[in-house]
This record gives sequence, structure tokens and C-alpha cells, in this order.
Amino acid sequence: MMSVPPEDNALSTEEFVQLLTSEQGRLSSYIRMLVLDHHAASNVLQETNLILWRKVADFQPGTSFAAWARQIAYWQVQAHLRNQKRDKHHFGEELVEQLAEASVNQEQEDEMRSALRKCMQVLGHPELELLRWRYEEDTPIGTLAQKLGQTQSAVKSRLSRVRKSLYACIQQRLATT
Repeated sequence: MMSVPPEDNALSTEEFVQLLTSEQGRLSSYIRMLVLDHHAASNVLQETNLILWRKVADFQPGTSFAAWARQIAYWQVQAHLRNQKRDKHHFGEELVEQLAEASVNQEQEDEMRSALRKCMQVLGHPELELLRWRYEEDTPIGTLAQKLGQTQSAVKSRLSRVRKSLYACIQQRLATT
């Protein structure tokens, strides 16, 4: 059973739970943007929530809870990436840092989602199917390779090219707004 945050903290348990609950959707979106595997993103969100609970005494009432929570989520994503470094189809720490910096507030996150949707409309059907299989259905690279009649290396390269293309397109669209 989790212990209740310290009594001497100026933020009550009820206030903390209200702040955390109101921030869950944005935190989840932020983490999913940085960790494309939805199962891993869910785990990172759970770990982030635990850290937030444990560190509630460190939060300074009157400051931005969203910024504080997002910073902790960022460090949890970084820890996840360090643990996944051997798996080369995940974003590197530098790219995650760039994405994290680009999503300073909700308005920018909305702009990024809008840009991603527009950029995905430009992709061909084969690329969209590949992304859907890999990220929505969580299909392993080996299974994709068999399904497509390609080597695992070719599938990884193809996914990498699609992600880089999407990233460049998003950056270009954000630069024009």
C-alpha cells in the first residue's frame, strides 16, 4: 500500500491528487510522443506517477505543476531510453530531447499533433500500413519482415526513413507556423 505524502507538505493529498488527475491526459500524450511503443509509454507513465507521488514534498505550491510533472516524465523517458539503447528502432536521447523542448506547452503540443496528422496524409499507403502494423498493432520487426517478404534490417531501415521523413515534415510545418 502506498503511503500518504508527508503531512508537513503545504500541498494536501487531495490537492495533489486533483493536480495529478487533471494533468494525466497531457502527461500521457507527452510521454507517448517521446516513447512510440504504447506499452512502454504506459509503463513510463506509471513510473512517472510513482515518482511524482514519492516526490510530492519537493513540489513548490504556487509553481507550475504541469511543468514539474513534465520534467519528471522527461527524466523517466530518458531512463527508459538508456535501458532500451540496444534496440535501435527507438528514438535516441538527442531526438527525444529535441522533441521534449519543442513541446513546452499544450498549444505547441496541439500544433505538433496537427502537423503530424498533415504529414501522415502525405505518406503513401504502404508507409501508413507499416506504421500502423508496427506502432498501433505493436507487430514485432521479425513478423513485419516475414509479412513484407523483406529482411529485418530492411524493415528497420524503412521504418527509420519514414520516422525521419515525418520528423522533417513536422519540423518544417512548425517552422512555418
